[in-house]
Amino acid sequence: STLLFALSFPVSVQSGRLKNVRQPLRSMISLRRAGRGARRAIKIHSATSPQLSMQPPASKTKEEDPEIERLKETILTEAKSFFDPMDQSIYVPDVEFNDPLNSFKGIDKYKDNVDMLGGRTLLGMFAFDQTNLKIHDIKQESDRTLVTRWTMEFRFKLLPWKPTVVFTGISKYTLNDNYKVLKHEDYWDSVNIGPDGTYVKMPLVQGLKDFVAQLFSNQVAPAFSSTYSPVSSSSSSSS
Repeated sequence: STLLFALSFPVSVQSGRLKNVRQPLRSMISLRRAGRGARRAIKIHSATSPQLSMQPPASKTKEEDPEIERLKETILTEAKSFFDPMDQSIYVPDVEFNDPLNSFKGIDKYKDNVDMLGGRTLLGMFAFDQTNLKIHDIKQESDRTLVTRWTMEFRFKLLPWKPTVVFTGISKYTLNDNYKVLKHEDYWDSVNIGPDGTYVKMPLVQGLKDFVAQLFSNQVAPAFSSTYSPVSSSSSSSS
């Protein structure tokens, strides 16, 4: 292209006009050399520079999930008020509940149980008062599992000496895809800790024995631990 440009350019050797021809030729050669150098620099830069990632940004960690955080806050609020009122919106209608003394299904039964312990039913008014539930810790174990560590106490008024009963343990909440509670499982430190230190399911009679033992003795409640052990996959059949 430089040769064609030189041949077509009007050339005159008179009155030093050859200088006018050489100047644009030098300019064209310089531009071409500069272009080659720029292309080489771009290739080198592309080979040695880190490439921009085309992957989507990492998803939020489970602790940052606003639905999980809202559920945690609701659980903490219900503990402080002992479910007065109970926020039924966080449970599925057929929510399942299990602890060493009870096993049932349905949100109405769930509400009746907490209302009884809180002294808000006819039986509860005669049997229970000074009910308190304190949550010490709440963690997300998986995408669809929350675990709380708690201490619960109440006074049992049906006996003349009105003993105070204290339980410590953990609750495991299993959630569905809409962050509703499908299952609530309670494990007591005094009943459900197996030989290997993990929580295991036990027959309901073991929970009844533990409850009666507290009613008829000055048994000291287990010391609170700020940690919890994983729930064992093994379980015993309920009686």
